[in-house]
Amino acid sequence: MVPPRLTEKLLPEGAKVTRGTTQNNSTDRADLRYHAPMMPRRSAARSWFVVVVSAMGSVMSARPAAAWEVEDPLHQNCHERMAAAALAQAGYRGGPAPPVTHDEEVFIDNQQFDASHYDRNMYALALILGVRSNDVRGLPDFALGALAAAANDDADQPAHCLRRLADDGPMGDQQALQRCRDFIEREVTAALEGTAAGTADPLATEDVDVFVPYVGTIRWPLQRFYYHAGRALHALQDAFTHSYRDETWHRVLAVMNWSDPIRGDLDEVRDGPPHETMLDKCDTDRPWRAAQLEAVGAASQTLMQLLVDADPDARDATHVQLTTLLDDWLTSQGGCSVENAYCGNAVYADLKENGLSDGTKAGGCAAGGAASSGAPLAWLALAGLVVVGRRRWLTALLVVAVMLGAAPPAGAAPASQPASAPATAVPATAAAAAAASTAPPAPAHKCRACTREGQGRCCRPQPPPFQVVIRAGVSISDPAAFLAAGALYTWRRLEVEAALEWNPWFSVERGSTSAGSLNLYGLAAVRWPVSPSVDLRSGLGAGLAVLLFETVGTPAGNVGPYLVVRPLGVTRRFGPRVALTVDAFELAIPIPQTRGWPFSRPQYRASVGLRF
Repeated sequence: MVPPRLTEKLLPEGAKVTRGTTQNNSTDRADLRYHAPMMPRRSAARSWFVVVVSAMGSVMSARPAAAWEVEDPLHQNCHERMAAAALAQAGYRGGPAPPVTHDEEVFIDNQQFDASHYDRNMYALALILGVRSNDVRGLPDFALGALAAAANDDADQPAHCLRRLADDGPMGDQQALQRCRDFIEREVTAALEGTAAGTADPLATEDVDVFVPYVGTIRWPLQRFYYHAGRALHALQDAFTHSYRDETWHRVLAVMNWSDPIRGDLDEVRDGPPHETMLDKCDTDRPWRAAQLEAVGAASQTLMQLLVDADPDARDATHVQLTTLLDDWLTSQGGCSVENAYCGNAVYADLKENGLSDGTKAGGCAAGGAASSGAPLAWLALAGLVVVGRRRWLTALLVVAVMLGAAPPAGAAPASQPASAPATAVPATAAAAAAASTAPPAPAHKCRACTREGQGRCCRPQPPPFQVVIRAGVSISDPAAFLAAGALYTWRRLEVEAALEWNPWFSVERGSTSAGSLNLYGLAAVRWPVSPSVDLRSGLGAGLAVLLFETVGTPAGNVGPYLVVRPLGVTRRFGPRVALTVDAFELAIPIPQTRGWPFSRPQYRASVGLRF
């Protein structure tokens, strides 16, 4: 059984352990090594983002790779906490981890999750990245299309202890459990290959795909032992959230199915129960939650201890111990199906009664429907936000161009009146000729705020040659913002701008903002008059981008090129000097590092500005 202090680290706040608690002095080591709270406090920089994104929860909460949750701005760090707690109990193989280098410090600080919850060394990080890899696969947390394709792959189901399409009928549960056991055994074997024979120092590394915000997916050498230990832990932990179990949580009554609900043809008698999201939520209080977390904590700690203590020269003995562990937790009881309510399983009864499965009653195809449409709906939601955002800017641009551009120019002649009925021709008389000759001449038309007199209509007002420019906006693609100030020189239809811009970047995966880059650039634009007070313009610019924070492979202060394209913008003048600018379509590309594969942050922007 798992020691009580370890269990408390996994339980939701207020939950109590009702069975199987023992006293174990080894828990003191857990208290020293692992202090992550049950619900980590999010920084102020993240809180506003979580509030905004929560509005999309009904669509986005159907994570493609559904299991015990891994950390992102919408989900808690269930898998990570369980793995870290097991490591804290078992200790490090061969003694403490070596101190981290500067490059490793930067790598730890730039993960797409908050690595400060865990021990600050590469052993612990390799374990956490391993336990996450079954779900994220070196991809961004919100790469929903790629994640959905990977999670829906039938061949990937054993990594989550789920049925494959071929696991049908009464034997389906046993087949699925055997595939899961095979996966865990392969990962344990791979982990132990990271330890040198006759030693206990797991320094062997393996290049692994890891996603780093702003940089992308890179290859990084991780300690093989801890990385594969994390992958084995993930599969074992999923065996408790992807199955119905007896009251002891040791025997499996039924293994759940992800693939058939995705295809939309689930027959629960043939294919087993659909995946149930509520089982994955480690922080949601249910009557059975404490027992579930106690069981998964005990199994995780036992597996981690087996790995830490394994003798590289006695693989057969290790295999026997692993078989005993898997027999204890991954054995099918048999004879349970939807027809007998999975042998009266209390979890199934709770889900069925309270409708906690993806918003509908358990035992139906609701999980399949939600899962099958989760990724497309999420993409539609994101696309909708982008489209709506663009349409708002486009609408604003068109309204400015139409409403303001349609206004008659100052001093323009009024619209002609309807022609009156033709008057009867009257021969000119001497008196009429005299009156015409003595009438005062019509005043010459003079334009206000013009550079020359017009010929019967107002000429176009010209902007002053020099103006100060202030602009601010946001990126619609890779999240970012910017604030720029500079000077503008206008000559005829040509505009030349020089500006200094602060460009902070935002990571959706971490839910936090970095200092981004400082961009110094010049831009030349051509304007096309639409009305006396409205111009359209297009321009190109270039300059330098300075990185303001350190990330993997690129130090702070690194300098590279900066490119900007403004294909369409609108300028509305409100007087001889003041003007408002709107740029709904702008591409900006800071490239603060050009060595090897350039490090860049392309941004599709919308902005407003003021000239005076």
